[in-house]
Amino acid sequence: MRTPRTTRAGTGVRWTIAWAVAATLLAIALAMRHVSPRTGERVVRANAWGWARPGVLASHAARSEYLNHLADAAREWFQSRSDQAGPLALRIGEFRQGCSLLIFSDHPSLDAADREWLIENCRAWSARFDGLLIALEAGGDPFVIGRQADRTVEAIEASLRERAKLE
Repeated sequence: MRTPRTTRAGTGVRWTIAWAVAATLLAIALAMRHVSPRTGERVVRANAWGWARPGVLASHAARSEYLNHLADAAREWFQSRSDQAGPLALRIGEFRQGCSLLIFSDHPSLDAADREWLIENCRAWSARFDGLLIALEAGGDPFVIGRQADRTVEAIEASLRERAKLE
């Protein structure tokens, strides 16, 4: 018996999501491990920038100040740039890890509507970074993908700052 076309399409979407999640987990695992060039030993490398930087999500600042603070933290993406696939994949994974932390944080400075907006948007931003990582792993041009990531971060920053202006 043949399966309906919609079922096959749904299965394709599920596989795409599964691959995206697997790629993200791999990137996070790689980002957390680093081989020391001098000793060859593995050392744990902390993701200490962006939304994963300690204290960034613990702020009790006023609403607009907090959203601008999140925009500033996202902008830290631009402090380290690479057009090589490996380092870019790690950086994308680190940003994506920050998205997960942001999604699961309490955000005491925000009301329910702002928290819902932030989480909904962060899920979309996460999906965008998952797609960029998949494209990079599939052999995409690191320079092009890096610029796409730059534009994504610029859009994230602009969205947060625009939301901060709303009363």
